[in-house]
Amino acid sequence: MAEFWIGSKIGRGPVGTSYDGMLKEGRRQVVVKVISRRFHEYPELLQGILADLEGWVGFEHNNVVPTLRVTTYQARHPGSSLAVSR
Repeated sequence: MAEFWIGSKIGRGPVGTSYDGMLKEGRRQVVVKVISRRFHEYPELLQGILADLEGWVGFEHNNVVPTLRVTTYQARHPGSSLAVSR
């Protein structure tokens, strides 16, 4: 089961769609990035995207929204990977 709730769509880019969200534990407001299903046709590219996202976990800067974790869920949006940022 997902560790967050997904709310309304807030934007879309070349890699996927961003949604307003909230972590269930602590009720912390987050942004949930859903990676487009088309990347699942290219597993090596998808792994590269996920690895790049993992590289941002823990990075902090005043001008960057920190990435809290990178997680994959199949239940909410089949075939989509989610990256959670606050």
